[in-house]
This record gives sequence, structure tokens and C-alpha cells, in this order.
Amino acid sequence: MVEQWLRDGALGENTDEDEQAVRTGAELVAESGRLNCHQYRGVGSPNLGAPDLTQIGAQGRGVDYFQRYVTNPREFGNSVMPQYQSLGAESLRAIAVFLDASRNP
Repeated sequence: MVEQWLRDGALGENTDEDEQAVRTGAELVAESGRLNCHQYRGVGSPNLGAPDLTQIGAQGRGVDYFQRYVTNPREFGNSVMPQYQSLGAESLRAIAVFLDASRNP
């Protein structure tokens, strides 16, 4: 699944350093239960009104925003989404880079 996402070119242009973070972030999204409530490129389930993440990076919010959001969604008024602090700062950063890179259809 992740390899398909990367091959499809759905993740925009990235530096070499960000390329690895994008891959790691994609793997974490695919494996951490996020697709139980979100969809990404047709994979997953849109439960509880969770948005499709396929083009979420097109909103232009940036990596820092996404990292803060997945660390503590309650800070943004989202009391439904679980906090992912237990994944650690490096993994949360990778997820944020992946979300930010998710811009293309």
C-alpha cells in the first residue's frame, strides 16, 4: 500500500531528507490505526466524520501544524481523535511530513 502511494507520485516534491520522513510517515499512518477513521487514496474507512487525508497537505498548514495536531488534537478542539504522543517526537514529525506532502490527487 505505501509503495503504491509513493509510486503514484501523490506526495509532491520533497528533499532527500524529507523523502525518508515521507516514507516513514506513510508507513506509520498505514500501521498506527489512522486508517480506521481516515481514508488515504481510497484505503481506509471514513468513520466519525474524519477527513480524507489524500490532499490534506494542499491546505498549506505546514509540517509544524500537523505535528502539533497529531500530538494533541484536543488543542484544536478535536475530542474524538486519539492523541499519538506515545509514538514519540520523531515518528510524529514523520507523520507530519507525510501529511504535508499529501497534496496531489
